[in-house]
Amino acid sequence: MVACVPVIRKASRLLACIVLLSTVGSASLARGANEPWASMTDPTDVPKSHVQEVTTAPFTYNIRQGGTIDGKKCTSLPGVWEPFEQTWESNRSIRMENVGSAPVINPWLTIGPIDFFSQQTIANSVTKGLTTDREKALAIFYFYITHRFHKACGGTGGAQGDATQAINIFGFNTCGDSTLCIADLVGKAGVRDCAFSHHPGHCVPQVFFDGKYNTLDGDMAALMLMRDNRTLASELDLVRDHDLIKRVHQYGILGPSNRLLNEDYAAYYTWEGDTIWKIKGWAHQNMGMVLRPHEAIEWRWGHEKPVKYHGDMSGHPPFAPDSVCNGLWEYAPDFTNDTQWRAGATVTDIVNKDGVLTAKDGGTGTILWTMKSPYAFIGGDLAVTGQGYAFEVGFTDAKDWRKRNFTPLATLADFDLQFKGRAAMAVEYWLKCTLKGDASLSAVHIKNDIQMAPLAMPSMTVGDNRFTYLEHPSSSGSSKARNLKITHHWMETSRTRPPKAPEAAVYPVDGGKTDGTDVVFLWMPAADPDGDAITDYHFQLSDRSDMRWPLSPNFEKYISRTPDKGKAQYTLPRPGLLTPGVLYYWHVKAKDAKGVWGPWSATWGFTAEGPAYPVNVALNFDAGAGIGTLTWSANPVGRVPVKYRVYGSDEKGFSVRDEPYEVRLGMTKELTNPFPENFVAEVAGTSLDVVGVGNSLPNANKAYYRVVAVDEKGKRSGDSDYVEVPRPFIYSTPVTAAPAGKPYSYQVKAIRSIGDLTSRLDAKPKPGPDFWKIEPLKFALTQKPAWMSIDAKTGLITGTPDGSGGTVIVSVTLAKEHRLVHDNEGGGICWGNEWGKSRTYETLGPVTQQFVVHGEGRGVR
Repeated sequence: MVACVPVIRKASRLLACIVLLSTVGSASLARGANEPWASMTDPTDVPKSHVQEVTTAPFTYNIRQGGTIDGKKCTSLPGVWEPFEQTWESNRSIRMENVGSAPVINPWLTIGPIDFFSQQTIANSVTKGLTTDREKALAIFYFYITHRFHKACGGTGGAQGDATQAINIFGFNTCGDSTLCIADLVGKAGVRDCAFSHHPGHCVPQVFFDGKYNTLDGDMAALMLMRDNRTLASELDLVRDHDLIKRVHQYGILGPSNRLLNEDYAAYYTWEGDTIWKIKGWAHQNMGMVLRPHEAIEWRWGHEKPVKYHGDMSGHPPFAPDSVCNGLWEYAPDFTNDTQWRAGATVTDIVNKDGVLTAKDGGTGTILWTMKSPYAFIGGDLAVTGQGYAFEVGFTDAKDWRKRNFTPLATLADFDLQFKGRAAMAVEYWLKCTLKGDASLSAVHIKNDIQMAPLAMPSMTVGDNRFTYLEHPSSSGSSKARNLKITHHWMETSRTRPPKAPEAAVYPVDGGKTDGTDVVFLWMPAADPDGDAITDYHFQLSDRSDMRWPLSPNFEKYISRTPDKGKAQYTLPRPGLLTPGVLYYWHVKAKDAKGVWGPWSATWGFTAEGPAYPVNVALNFDAGAGIGTLTWSANPVGRVPVKYRVYGSDEKGFSVRDEPYEVRLGMTKELTNPFPENFVAEVAGTSLDVVGVGNSLPNANKAYYRVVAVDEKGKRSGDSDYVEVPRPFIYSTPVTAAPAGKPYSYQVKAIRSIGDLTSRLDAKPKPGPDFWKIEPLKFALTQKPAWMSIDAKTGLITGTPDGSGGTVIVSVTLAKEHRLVHDNEGGGICWGNEWGKSRTYETLGPVTQQFVVHGEGRGVR
């Protein structure tokens, strides 16, 4: 580990700060560069540096970066299962060193709109200028999912559940920690009512605004809208109707567009209870630090070789090395200044003569240095001048925070080993030096590798970069004085140029209207000034003109991860994701074959047109006539429909389909792929008989129905909410002829629900996703000829008639399961731990069908 070479000039003490600029040779800069950037050089690259002396706080200074590309232009957003992708980085290091004589409390450096110092500063930055709880919650959600991905590493002591540490140190965590992070950040923004959802194997927050709880799954980058495309769905909305999940993309911008993956995610939504457990986050960590004289922190882009990190970073795709940055913490106390170095340590029976430390009176003396950083210590190097000394490294006891466990160093090389493979993350440790007899110590130089998350580091970009030095308030007081030297190293290159912004929208044109909500967005292909191929586009659509966040995850897309890969277009996955009459905004930017993103296009606006989903969908059942009539109303929003398409299915939360389609079946054996199309009929009116004996419409007598509106141009709306049919109901037409001696068979059919795909962790004999709520039917004959019998499970009536007939009454009942799981706040379903509390079955029915069979081949009535 080699620190960047500082550029030093003597500053006039009459000035609060002096800007010192110099260009250093590529050889000296390369020694301080981390991988992979150290190996990705070009003969045209120009190393640059800037030294800033700071003696007041706050203080702002500017650095102008030249060249044509930078790290942000070469970085794609993180997904859920995948870290961000980056092809080049211009930043090399920023070193902030205390060159004064007094400790500096909570020094911090910011650039850009986000102050990453604490939960409060993050929340304040992200929600600046926003007024409603909805706006603040959505802004925080989208900030969060663009600064982390899904990964556990273990042994962090809750640090990954603290938003400040999760974003600054790791850049990744998992669902439980994400739930705490979202709750803490929205709480710091003043939206303090957050509750747990209840998912087997998953943990998700719900945030209260707009008069209801709203699901914001920061871990899976999932935000589901209701069919008006504005109201957010709550957990109970999603449990009731899985199609609200299947109509929205999950698993992040790097995840492929895949409906079956949406069904996997929908299986989490199973909750049948009504308890509300409020979320209590950590809410106490920040990036506070104290720099003693001759102590420094260095933000370093890239990683050591081999990379250093805390915990387990195995997995696929690879999570290390390039998603981790290895920064530097350095301390070299000056023993010639006895007052100064003693103030930074706990000293017992040590004397100092001309900068050489020895034990008092030839006995035993100790020096104990506390090393503390807001980042995790992950390695180090210890350099010492002296003789006869003994060093030990101590960490907090994992079982008792009041204790410290010390390990002697056999050699100085063992210092680095103390930080490798630790079960518990360390942001603090103690270095103890013991001097006995004539042992002496004249210099100690402590270097520590620290773990940093790249997306939260103070990165420069091409052009002007306005840095602000701050000292955030601390309960331990404030700095009495400061004399800091901040040294920036970066690389400027013009080896390639970014693609240009797409020049114009093709469809919908700026200020125009769409013909329907089944939109294929088209734009002019971007040009690249170097002739490089365009390999991707970033598409965003919002209902806000400032494009501060997208409408939903459906509208934040890398085109290379969609079926439109390779084209200057984006096809919405289904109609109804836009609301007619609403003004929307969109823009795109391009990436070239060298992995460089260009600028955003202009923001284009359009108004969606077409019919909206039908409302007031209901099923009116006439028990006397045995007929169920589906009714609905035209939506007052959008174009007036001229006809409607009706769809029916036995699957709860089904999606409308005009062709057979594949579904996730989980472990289900009773169902097979593909499911058939579920279209029923197209009608001009607003009602249709869909239930009844002898109803010959395809997909009549199903458990659930939806309706789609169609306008005069043939454009379809999104599908309506579903309506549930009363069940059981026997809808088959009886076989009444029973000639003597000829086998008789009548398959009784009744309406039942097959439920939806859900996951159960405590299921026997095997846990997992399944259609757990297929409703079992039980058939019986309460009146019949002697020769007739029925299979109670299947409803098949059989027998060999003996010539006698008579009245037959067949009955059917249905068992509807009601299941509760333990929901205690400490470790139950709120945290994804599922085990059954109770399971009851409600018997519906009996419902009967009566008919007369005639023997001897006589006519039927």
